[in-house]
Amino acid sequence: MMEHGYVKLYRKSLTSGLMQNPELWLFWCWCLLKASHCERKAVVGFQEITLQPGQFIFGRKAAAKELPLSERKIRTSVHFLVESQKMTIKTTNKFSIISIVNWNTYQIERPTTDQQDDQQTTNKRPTTDHKQECKALKHLKNNTLSGEPDPAPLKSPKNQSIPFDEIIDRLNQKTGKGFRSDSKNTKNYIKARWNQGFSLTDFFTVIDKKVVKWGADPKMVDYLRPETLFGHKFESYLNESGEPVSSSNGMREFRADDPYLNENPERN
Repeated sequence: MMEHGYVKLYRKSLTSGLMQNPELWLFWCWCLLKASHCERKAVVGFQEITLQPGQFIFGRKAAAKELPLSERKIRTSVHFLVESQKMTIKTTNKFSIISIVNWNTYQIERPTTDQQDDQQTTNKRPTTDHKQECKALKHLKNNTLSGEPDPAPLKSPKNQSIPFDEIIDRLNQKTGKGFRSDSKNTKNYIKARWNQGFSLTDFFTVIDKKVVKWGADPKMVDYLRPETLFGHKFESYLNESGEPVSSSNGMREFRADDPYLNENPERN
């Protein structure tokens, strides 16, 4: 008699109707517990038989000894479960074999693989990366005007969804414009940079730098747009050396040696 292991009970059993009949439910659970979990050999008399997963040797008299049910109630339960296609029974002149229908679907244990473990770990990464990104962005916001160094850029994980909305919201907030984050061209520019490994912090840095540089220049303000900021010169904008300085009238200016001051941002 098998005394180790376990079987699975699914919650849809609550609405299957079996539980409304306690004797029927008892017999059904007993059948699940008796069924073999793997292929194995069994000997009945002088005959060796092979039991497949979900099968067990059955006899009404033996079942009545193990259960607080009469042979009649057991026979009635078997008839009901066969009619409802929950089990099948094959009878010989010496014994019967009951087979639980869909045993493999409901009872076979899915093996845990390294790939599944890796997938679970991967699924947890976006949340962790998002928290780190938010922390860095908060620090960046507090230090933008204080003169403190910006945090190191966070590299964008390949499995993290691209934050189109956050990037365009930042651009619209800084420029007062109304670019759409669902624009195909805009998404293509952002996606291209994102796939190169640039992070949300990098996008915010480029936006902030170029707004300071071009925001007050009538000739350059129109270049504060996704196709320019997030185009092929994105890395150059991110790393450009032009530092803002204060002029005598309090306006922010850039050093004359800034190599990008008079450059057409659209030129290759």
